[in-house]
Amino acid sequence: MRPIVKRHAAVLLLFLVQCLTPAPSSAHAQPVNVEAAKKEASVVVYGTATPQAMDVIMKGFEKKYDIKVEYWRASATGVADRALNEWRAERP
Repeated sequence: MRPIVKRHAAVLLLFLVQCLTPAPSSAHAQPVNVEAAKKEASVVVYGTATPQAMDVIMKGFEKKYDIKVEYWRASATGVADRALNEWRAERP
């Protein structure tokens, strides 16, 4: 593999390991409130996956929780920029 491809593969692997590793006990997640979420009518998911890949996840989520899923796709940089901007605007 070319050096740049190896670097990207290593970064991707590190990212996946971080995503799949349980959060430390000091991390605090927002409590789940399905009824409050249903009042919002939908959830927006930002990602880089193809819509075809997300369809399976979205359908399962919608079936389980009866909450519509809207998918917004962009490059990894685009997703990070949008999430950061919404966080700064206090709309996480």
